[in-house]
This record gives sequence, structure tokens and C-alpha cells, in this order.
Amino acid sequence: MKLNLKNMNTLAACTLVAAAAWSPAFDAAGFTGYYTTSQVFCDMANIKGNFLVSESRYVSSGTCVNLQANQQPQDEMPPGTSQFDQYNKSKELFRVGWTAEAGYNPASKETWETITLPPPRIDEKAPPGRPYGRFTWKMVCSSDPWLESGSAHCAVTSVTATGDLGEMEKMLRQYAQPFSVPRKEPQSQTLRDAHASFVKRAQLFSEKATQAPTAPKLDTLPEIMEPRVGVTYPPQTPLKIRVRPPSYVKVQTYLLQMEVKQNNGEWKVQTNIPVNAAELEGVLGYKGWGWHQPGTGQQMTATAGTYRVRAQATFPDRGEAGEWHEFIIAGEPGAAPDKLQTGKVVTRAGLGNASTGSGAAAATMGSALAKSGPETAKEGTLQTPQVLVPQKGALDWSKASAGASALQALPRSQP
Repeated sequence: MKLNLKNMNTLAACTLVAAAAWSPAFDAAGFTGYYTTSQVFCDMANIKGNFLVSESRYVSSGTCVNLQANQQPQDEMPPGTSQFDQYNKSKELFRVGWTAEAGYNPASKETWETITLPPPRIDEKAPPGRPYGRFTWKMVCSSDPWLESGSAHCAVTSVTATGDLGEMEKMLRQYAQPFSVPRKEPQSQTLRDAHASFVKRAQLFSEKATQAPTAPKLDTLPEIMEPRVGVTYPPQTPLKIRVRPPSYVKVQTYLLQMEVKQNNGEWKVQTNIPVNAAELEGVLGYKGWGWHQPGTGQQMTATAGTYRVRAQATFPDRGEAGEWHEFIIAGEPGAAPDKLQTGKVVTRAGLGNASTGSGAAAATMGSALAKSGPETAKEGTLQTPQVLVPQKGALDWSKASAGASALQALPRSQP
């Protein structure tokens, strides 16, 4: 393979420049007037950075080539030319791949690097002088040389070389900075961009860590349990509304949002009702909408149509409203809450107010009430609370339950 060494020399100058060695060239007639020179050219194919708070790590790899050429005296060489201009006029002494691992501690400024040149394979015909081994050195640098190669000043503190590095070791010891510091601008820019992204992420993490803990937010939204979706309910009747509370937040008040569907299919606000959470989340639910209570407008009355309802937490934190639940109002009106069923109630207070000497009067009054009861008791009307007393004799607490079948109704005595 023929290479343009002028380009390769330029490449090396931009990446990793090596030391050169020279000696006089002789032939059968004696000194030829040329000098034999050799130089190691190294190129770094790739480099990657891994940035942590404690240390920045770098991994790179490339190839080194040792070339030999005859050099004319400087006064006989055309300006701008090199003894390595053409590969076919140079001799390749060896070619070897290399890998490097390195790191920089921004706190202590400690810097380290290990360059590895693998030994020849068993089936590889290695030329004489082909280097192999490991070169490790430590230094202290004023700044990260992989990010600021132009301004970083380094002082070597220790060097360890193993294997047979030969010319490579001589070259490496001449460096004032780590061997794998990039000399190509695209590689340098890639490392700087990666480091800038790391710094930005670290700042965001630090800000979140130092922020004071905030109150827990609503992880779930209030969910309407009743009325059920798609179910039909009677008009002008209290509608039971229940809500499942959001998780992790103790809601104290809600806002019930009611809408009714228009003939054109659009939804119109019916009413917004603030409701106590204990009532809305309770088993009995909220029943303030659906029937016309005194002092309320028609928006609180359920008339035939299609409605939807949802709940929104308003205190202590205002949250997002839950999903709409659609239901239907149709049919005949149900029972109004102001119509109560008649019944008999046994109260202890009434029994306690009866005197021991009023047995006969109580029996007479009880008989009179028993006769007038069917005429005055009407369904849906409020009755005066009643007590039951024995027909004869004084009140006997021990026989109150056993003699219940023989008791008659008597109006409750007032204290």
C-alpha cells in the first residue's frame, strides 16, 4: 500500500508527534551525502470521555508507524519538502496498534495514563524493534489536559514501563502532557460538549437535592362513584353523589361541577356546588342536588335530560378536576325528603316523664288516642313523638319490653 507521507506527516503533527533519530548513510563507495533518519508517527482514531464528579475518565485507541528515510542536507532540500514525502521512498520499520486509559481528578489535580501496546501474535511475523508492553505514568496538572490542552501545565511524578517499548518509550518520555490528549479539533470539541452536558446534569441534580421538600401532590384525581355512568335517576328527587378521594392527600372541600347537555349536543354549566369532603366521601353521600330546597334556584333541581358531574379538590390544595361521569334524569319524580313515613317511637325520656300515680288517667287517654289514631294519622305528615305506657298501674321498667304488646300510645310529656 502506498501512502502520501506528506499528508500523514501533517496528520501526525496534528495528533501525536514522535521523536526522530538519524545516522549517516554509507554505500560501497563510502558516504553518500545523505543521512538515514527514522521517525514514529502516531494517530488517534477515537477517544471517549466518561465524566463523574470524582474523576473524568478517557479511553482512546490508535496506530503508530515507525518510518525510515534518507535525508538530504538541509541546504539541498527544496523548501516545504520532507524526507517522508513519499511512502515508496521510505521504509516501514514497524506498525503497532495501541490503547490508552486515563483519568483526571478535578479536586486533587492528580492525572494518570496507561498506554498499552499488545505483544505480537504467535502467527505474526514481527519486525525487529516492534515495541510491546505497557507505559504508565502519573502527573499533576493544573487543569484537565483533555479539555484544556492549551492551558494545562503538567508535572510528571512517576513513570513505570514494562515489556520492550524501545523507540516508543523514548518518544513517550518527551511528552509534557498525557499521550492521548487530542490534537484534532473535532475530537477536542466532542469531549468539551460531553463535559458540558455532564455539568448541566450535575447542576440540575444539585438544585433538586437542595430544594426544600414540598407538600405531596395529587397522585390520583377525585373519582365519582355515584351516580353511576349511564344509569337513569328520577327527576325532582335528591341525587346521591359520592366521591372516591385522591391518594396521598387529605381533601377537606370539593367543588362539584354539574353540566347539562343541550339539544345541539353541547354541554352547558348547570351549577357548581362547594361540598364538605366528609359528606361527599361518606357512605350516605351528598344529597343536596336534585330537588328544590327552600331558598335555592332551579339549577339545583333535576329535570329530565342528560347530565354529567365531576369533582375537584379545592382545599387545602386546589387540584385538577377528575373525569366526567354522565347520567340520565327521566321518569316519574321520586319521594321528596320532606315527606316522612309515620311510625311509633319508644323514647326513654317520655317514659321517664310519666308519674307513678297516673296509671288510670294514662289508660283513659291511651284509649282515646287509640280510637282517634286512624282518623288523624295520614301518610306523609309529621307526627308528634309518642311514648308507650302500660294501660294499668304505675310504670315498671323491668316490664317495659315484656309488656310491649299491651302498651298504648300517649303524647310525649313536656318537661
